[in-house]
Amino acid sequence: MENKVTAICQECNKQFDYDLKPGFPRKYCFACSKIRKAAYENKDSGEGMPANPQKTAQNQSMGQIATTQGISRVEHEFQSSYEFGPAGNRHTIKYRNMDELKAKIKELQDAGLMEVV
Repeated sequence: MENKVTAICQECNKQFDYDLKPGFPRKYCFACSKIRKAAYENKDSGEGMPANPQKTAQNQSMGQIATTQGISRVEHEFQSSYEFGPAGNRHTIKYRNMDELKAKIKELQDAGLMEVV
């Protein structure tokens, strides 16, 4: 049983017909599909046509970030946080160590912004 379908290629915007296979609609015409497959198979050797030349040039200029697809090291400025106040009016104090938290709480108490418990 063949289901003939007419679609528009996302690469060249030409209309083409193909036999629909369940779950596998085509995005590209047969000519563009052949070019994209050749480029994909030759991507390690540097041959073939890149899918997006502008994006490829941008990735090459980014160096290590482009090859790992992300940032390899993340540092956090604050390690902990302390929340206080009633629901709908919460406040957060961010701190690195207990001495810093105590100093910030004392500063808020001296300013009259936080009650002494």
